[in-house]
This record gives sequence, structure tokens and C-alpha cells, in this order.
Amino acid sequence: MQLTALLLFGSFGRNVTNFWTDGTEPAGTPQGGLPANVSFANGTLPGPAAWMLWPVWHAQTVAEGATAAGSPDTWSLARSAWAGSHRHKTIVWSGDISSDWATLTKQVKAGLNAMLSVPYWNSDTGGFNNGDTNTMGELQTRWFQFSFTSSIMRLHGDRHPKNASSIPHDEVCDPTGAAGGPIEPWVYGGGAYESAIADTIHLREKMLPYIRAQIALTASKGTPMTRPLFYDFPADAKAAEVEDQMMFGPLYMVAPVTQPMTNSSTRSVYFPKRTNSKGAAVTFRHFFTSEVYKAGSTASVALSSNLSEFPLFILQSA
Repeated sequence: MQLTALLLFGSFGRNVTNFWTDGTEPAGTPQGGLPANVSFANGTLPGPAAWMLWPVWHAQTVAEGATAAGSPDTWSLARSAWAGSHRHKTIVWSGDISSDWATLTKQVKAGLNAMLSVPYWNSDTGGFNNGDTNTMGELQTRWFQFSFTSSIMRLHGDRHPKNASSIPHDEVCDPTGAAGGPIEPWVYGGGAYESAIADTIHLREKMLPYIRAQIALTASKGTPMTRPLFYDFPADAKAAEVEDQMMFGPLYMVAPVTQPMTNSSTRSVYFPKRTNSKGAAVTFRHFFTSEVYKAGSTASVALSSNLSEFPLFILQSA
């Protein structure tokens, strides 16, 4: 496998700096997995353990091949990972998930669990399967506001309606007509959705120095940039029960919106308790409205009709 990586780099030279390695999980029988009786390392590593370690080995192969070819900074975007994959410059995404509100809700929980051991994690913004650009504008907007906290914020989707004529050189790039429709921010109905998505992208760009500082901490100390509340508030037992909010580095807390405004115009948010080094309580200030919330409280935070605003809070001393 290392030879394969060396051949790839030998063919393309150092102009190729990153790989989308895609399906890095084992393939075979049963479908999508190694045979149940497979073993590695002279029989000491049975099938289930090999299934878990396979994506780690895959990432290691790519990283070692790239280094041997003179490109040690190459990273790969993989569909599968396991504890240790991050050592080999792997960013993992959660696979080709569905484009719906229920899946967004699950992705928040899945990401918070995954990033504790595989910190460079992300999901397809808007999901991948069965997304209709004519009806998913609000969903896509809220998904962007969740992806805002990820180490990489990216789009990837098989959108409907499919329109081959929208693909440049479609007769070559999409001869079967099976490719999905456009996924750019301006295709989801324009207007408020496009503006809100653009505002989120611009906000992330403005915060790049902060994000880079957090990624540097991940690289040097293993601290995930995005983590569950209990990571920063270990003395607050209630913080450990919150599954749908996250800290975005040490200064920001995000409560992703995972249902349409027609279902609710508020978002219940828990503000965890902690005291600073001087013993003073901390408070949380809404990034957009400047409203201040007391630590240790739960509040119904109003969701603005301006979709560019979402529950993003700044941690500050009282």
C-alpha cells in the first residue's frame, strides 16, 4: 500500500498536497466489512479489532507514502477513522448521511462523541442523500451554523433536482447523467438563506486566527477545538448531561438549531457553571444580541427571524 502512495506522488509530483481518500473502511464479505474469521499479525488480531484498525492503517500508509515522496504535510479526508487516525493527518467525515432535520440532530451528538478521540471531524453540510435545493434552504442554513464549529467546513451532496446542463463539460464529467445538482450557497432559494449562509462563512473567515490557535492546541496537546460542555466545565454535573451544545474553543459556546422555525421560535440553552481563577462567576453573552445569561441557568433563547443570527455565546467574567 505504501508503494501505491509512492506511485501516486511520483505521477503527480508535489502539486498534489491532499487526498480525498473516501472509503477507507474495509471491504469484502460480509458487505462493507472483513470476513468474520479474518485475522492479522499471525492470528493475534481477530476480525472485529481489524475492522477498527483498518482505517488507521490506511491513513498511516498514505501519510508514510507522502512523507517518503517528499510531501510530509499531506493530509487525507477519509470516510472512516478510529482512535489514532489523527496521528496520520486524517480528517474524517461522517459519511453519506441523509439531508433532513433528524439527521442534523444526530450529527451534533455524533460529532461531540467523535471529536473527543478524532478531533478533525466534520459532516457533510446539509447532508448528502435526498436533499432538494428547492425545499432545504433553512436546513442548509442551520447546518452551516453547526459546521461553523468543525475543523473543516465543507459541502458535499447529491442534490436534487439533477440538471446535467448545469455541470461544465457534462458530456465528459457526467456522461451517465447521475451526478447531483449544484450545491453552492446561492441555489437554496436565494434571499435570506443565501445571505445567512454567506454571513456564517464570513464570520468563520474573520475567526480564522482564533481557529488556527485552537488547531495548534489540538496538534500540540490533543485538545479538540469542538468539545462537549463537560470538557470545560468538569465540576458541573449537569453539563455532562447536555448532548446538543458544544464549546468552540475556550471562549465560545454554540447551541445548534436542529429544527425549523415553524416548530419553535426559541432554543432551550443550558449555561454551565464555573468560576474563574479569582473565584468570580462567569456569564455568557449572546454574540449577536449582547444579552447576558447567568451561569447555571437554563433559558429559552429567542431565535431571530434574521437567520444570520444563531445561538452563539461568548464566555466572560461576571
